[in-house]
Amino acid sequence: VSTAVLNHIYGTILLNYYNNYHHSIAKRTNLKKQKSTDFLTWTSNDFFKEMDKAFTESIENEKVLRVNFLDSYKDIFEISPYTDGKNYSLYDFLVEKTGSYYKTKIGGWTYRNNADNKDLFKILYQNSKIFSELKIDQLSDENLKKLLKLLQKNEKYYLEYSPEKADLAYYERLKYIHTVFYNHELYQKNIFELEKKTSSLVLKQELRVERAQHYANLASKESEINFYKKALTLIDTIFKSKSNQNAMYRAETLKNEINRKKINIYFQEKLYPNENTRALVNFKNVDSIKISYYRFPVKNNEWFEYNYYYDSDYKINKDSLILGFKNKNIPLKSYYKALPKKKGHFEYTTEILLEKMDIGNYLVFIEAKNEIASETDAFTYANISVTNIMVVKDTDAQNNLLYVLDRKTGKPISDVTIKSEDDSAVTNSLGKALLKKQERIPNKKYTQRLVISKDNDTIEQKYDREFIYKGSTDQYEDRDIRFQATAMVYFDRAIYRPGQKMHYKGILIQTKNKVKSTVPFTSVHIKIQDVNETTLKELDVQTNEFGSFSGEFDIPKNTLTGQFRMKVDEANDIKVDKKQYAIDENEHRFWDNVEFNDSQFTFQVEEYKRPTFEVKFDEIKENYTIGDSIKIKGNAKALAGNNLNNAKVFYSISKSIRGKNEYSHYNNFNSDYIVTEIFTDEMGNFSIDFLAIEKEVENDSIELFNFHIKATVTDLNGETRVANTTVNVGKKTLALHIGLKSNLFLEDENTLSINATTLNNFPIDAKGEIKIYEKQQRSFLKNRLFGIPEIQTLSRTEFEQLFPYEPYDNTDTETKKILVKTVSFDTKVNKKIALDFLKNFKKGNYEIITSATDSKNNLIETENYFILASKKDAKSEKELFSCNDISKPNSNYFEIEVQSIIPNLYITSRLYENQKIGNEQVLQLQNGKGVFKFPKKNNYEDDVNFHFSTIWENKSAIQTFSISKETMEQKLNIEIISIRNKIEPGSLENWSFKILNQKLETEVLASMYDLSLDQFTEKNWTDAHFYDDYNTPDYPNLNSNTIVNKHLHNFHQDCQLFTVVSIRINFKPLMSAYSLISFL
Repeated sequence: VSTAVLNHIYGTILLNYYNNYHHSIAKRTNLKKQKSTDFLTWTSNDFFKEMDKAFTESIENEKVLRVNFLDSYKDIFEISPYTDGKNYSLYDFLVEKTGSYYKTKIGGWTYRNNADNKDLFKILYQNSKIFSELKIDQLSDENLKKLLKLLQKNEKYYLEYSPEKADLAYYERLKYIHTVFYNHELYQKNIFELEKKTSSLVLKQELRVERAQHYANLASKESEINFYKKALTLIDTIFKSKSNQNAMYRAETLKNEINRKKINIYFQEKLYPNENTRALVNFKNVDSIKISYYRFPVKNNEWFEYNYYYDSDYKINKDSLILGFKNKNIPLKSYYKALPKKKGHFEYTTEILLEKMDIGNYLVFIEAKNEIASETDAFTYANISVTNIMVVKDTDAQNNLLYVLDRKTGKPISDVTIKSEDDSAVTNSLGKALLKKQERIPNKKYTQRLVISKDNDTIEQKYDREFIYKGSTDQYEDRDIRFQATAMVYFDRAIYRPGQKMHYKGILIQTKNKVKSTVPFTSVHIKIQDVNETTLKELDVQTNEFGSFSGEFDIPKNTLTGQFRMKVDEANDIKVDKKQYAIDENEHRFWDNVEFNDSQFTFQVEEYKRPTFEVKFDEIKENYTIGDSIKIKGNAKALAGNNLNNAKVFYSISKSIRGKNEYSHYNNFNSDYIVTEIFTDEMGNFSIDFLAIEKEVENDSIELFNFHIKATVTDLNGETRVANTTVNVGKKTLALHIGLKSNLFLEDENTLSINATTLNNFPIDAKGEIKIYEKQQRSFLKNRLFGIPEIQTLSRTEFEQLFPYEPYDNTDTETKKILVKTVSFDTKVNKKIALDFLKNFKKGNYEIITSATDSKNNLIETENYFILASKKDAKSEKELFSCNDISKPNSNYFEIEVQSIIPNLYITSRLYENQKIGNEQVLQLQNGKGVFKFPKKNNYEDDVNFHFSTIWENKSAIQTFSISKETMEQKLNIEIISIRNKIEPGSLENWSFKILNQKLETEVLASMYDLSLDQFTEKNWTDAHFYDDYNTPDYPNLNSNTIVNKHLHNFHQDCQLFTVVSIRINFKPLMSAYSLISFL
């Protein structure tokens, strides 16, 4: 017996150690022969081998272990007071633990998802008699085989010697099997049958707990059956029986979980005086709450915060402070709120209306009755402020900026006093106050508290004060000017033959203080290299008055072909630049100060051969469908004009298939599934024929074939040319292409274009109709404060009266499609439809469905969407305000129009230059309109950014946009007077251009080359680009409100039973794990 117990303890110690350190153990290398007894060197295989041996040997002496009972080993094992140790054999205990070990090694997911195991696990759930006859040796999983043999052996024993205990063994097996196969239906069916059959009252109660737990798991608000009620009914029968303390404990735990009370409440932390407000309550098994308001000193707000800069040991017990304050003060207001009466033991959400509050700082205390009369009520608390004051924080180089706005209207509040620990200020007419940044002092806290007050309205806020470092300068005003430059070189073509002349034009470009310009009268060094980077030519050249340089280069006749390069860098002799070099200072103003970007340009040199013929596929005019015989025609023709007869045509066809829906899965791509060789006829024509079918897939399941055809033609001289085409073949034979802008305006002449084609884009005629639907949806200026509750306690009439700018329920946000216009079309008559009728439509979102039938009578539909707006009346019911740039050309002002459906809304504007505020204005709209005018400068280093904001009804709204620097610069416009792109070789051509907006003398570069060279390589002319460290400004944060989530966490339930523990090893009287392992 002692050996069995020690083997169990040994195996358990190894298992616990392995579970704790299996990640590091798994990294060890397996040895063929492990002889070490030092478990610190063992691999995973060594541990499992040793654990298997220990657990197996722990149950070898069955006869002796069956006559020894657990109560004799209470000094070794911790035993529940409700476990009958006198009738619980040591063998049963060790079999249970050994079985649990084997169970951890069985891959339950693999078995559950293997269809071959369905018949097996049905038998495993059967009664002991059927299970005992199972042929276990046929199983492949050794661990499952060992587990089932243990269970089978135990049940056979009890079937013969103790039928009542056989039922207990069957129950234990059901639990084991269920954790592997997880079939609820079979498990519950056999649990119920066993409960009816067994004569053991102890077992009956265990089985009833299992059923009650199952009912609790099935419980759902959507179910017509109240499974919680069924579970509680079963639990009551367990309490009445009182025959199984373990079952009673489990039943009580489940009952307490079902009856557990819960409340989460969400509400606003900041309100304006007498604001209508409400709370969202998530509740379970609670019928009412009590809400009390206490006037709370502003200085005590810090009880709700923890400040990092204070001593790290600074801790406060908020509950004791708050309860002490509550008990010493009388609430200003206190009331009860009834919650919807729901008896299903589920969680629900509802909204409750809170009472209006005057200006002040408050402690909100929320209580709910506890189940136990002797206990205090469950409670939670929060700090809320009712104030007109909304503070917007911003910063510049020297100051922290604070803007005080009215929380309801957004109007700036002047003469507000702001005090910090080090400074104070008063707001001006813009509601703005400045607190100067200070030099940073080490170990000084920079999170302070601001006291902000006007008249009887006082709030306190945490203030993360910014600072400046000692000796630092204004990072904006005194920042180093970034001076960059690069060269751009343009060639007259992209590819040359050896021996040809290459012409080039270069430009030296600089950006200084973010102003881009050319660099005149400055020398550069040019180096031309071949593919091996051997220098072929190098020279210094000076830019002209326009900052450009040019030249030519004779490419050697006998040279390796490939990629050549031209490098541009600082000239060897820069003193020749009389207008740039300062002799007195021995400094070149450009080269000695610039950050010059690497400038390297490539051109291709190849012995290319122009083609003598071309291959083209004919346009596909036929309208093919699935199952048809496809005929694709092509032609090979010499560029000299003669036909290419008897030329070999090698073609391949690749095919892809699209099913009727996105869930159709085929092996849908077949590369080169047809490969054939044919020849051109006397006219150079060739024809490729094939069937649009797929033998492995039924035609009805196919929506579209896509065939890619590649034809390679070789003439008698061995020259090869390639042509490609794609053919689409589908069930449908018509495609509708709709041309429509996504944004339309009431004031414009709007049109819609319809192009009907085959699936291969060949134009055909079609008749059909256009249906225009208005997508109607109610618009709200505010998002719902909380999600829509499951149970509404406020009627729609009351809600809309109190909260008119928020949706009441989901029906308010549903989109309805209303047919507003039907128009017929015939593309043979007109492919463009006038949409003049839109002038009579309302602004909003619209959907257009264009439909027609194809030659197979299939309905073809396309969907398009557009937004209809107005240039004159930009007000929207979906956003609080909108902005529109109405600046006039060549004006000295930026003019930004703001519109809103709120007629007298206050808008605060900020114009940013170089990430700094350059202009601030506040405007109150008149009849929902207003125009901001900002003086415009002649030159801007960066884009100009605008920030418009407002606070309205405790909600912030922001609009930002930018005007790019490039759009504000006056640029040259080049108008083409005459140009031709098809010319005769050697002919004289006269190209004419007109340059508009010309203020200074200008140099223009123009070039031409043979377009056919593009088939070998292409190189487009590009502009110079410089690294730009520009970022958008740091706009102020206008988070106007926060939602508080509070949980009533101290509900208590009346528990009568002891906590039940499983039987486990008591290591205290035993030796340590290491000495035990050494001993064994």
